[in-house]
Amino acid sequence: MTWDHNDVSRGTKCFSPQGNGYPGGYPVGYLNWIREMGWWGDKRLHVPCGAVQDEDSVRVDFKSVGTTATHIFDARDVNLMRGMVRMTGPFNWIGIDPPYSAQLAADLYDTEEVYSGINAFTKAAYEALAPGGLIVTLSYEVPKRIGDCNLIASWGIYQAISVSHMRCMNVWQKPGIPEPQGLKR
Repeated sequence: MTWDHNDVSRGTKCFSPQGNGYPGGYPVGYLNWIREMGWWGDKRLHVPCGAVQDEDSVRVDFKSVGTTATHIFDARDVNLMRGMVRMTGPFNWIGIDPPYSAQLAADLYDTEEVYSGINAFTKAAYEALAPGGLIVTLSYEVPKRIGDCNLIASWGIYQAISVSHMRCMNVWQKPGIPEPQGLKR
């Protein structure tokens, strides 16, 4: 099937100003909304994970203190995703919500020495993604096109009252036929 930019879901979505207690984390209700929109998978990876509450997923982060990480990594490690795939198999959903700048990595997380921009994450995620799988990015930085993935959604995500800090959420789908979900667990 040929990708058509007219088929891309677009819009803005406002979430509550309530936070989850972790700086820069997903807005409260964000993952539920992603699931309701159909942009979900049963073999999920959150990278970096922060304080993500998703017990049935693999969660990796730069540090273990204050996160829900199941694995710790160095964002500069180009072999990270290959290692994750060898350990856990390919994923059909990868959520990427990195620190949005080297300065925020320093100020919020004290991880500036392992900071990496969004495109390093998306390139590695592509290698770890199963055919037909989804990469969901949430960042101030708009990623470049990911391999031969098709952009299926592009939304502005913000939290009321702070409308000046809108983030870009993109959903990319890797070509191929996805495996049935839920049957191989």
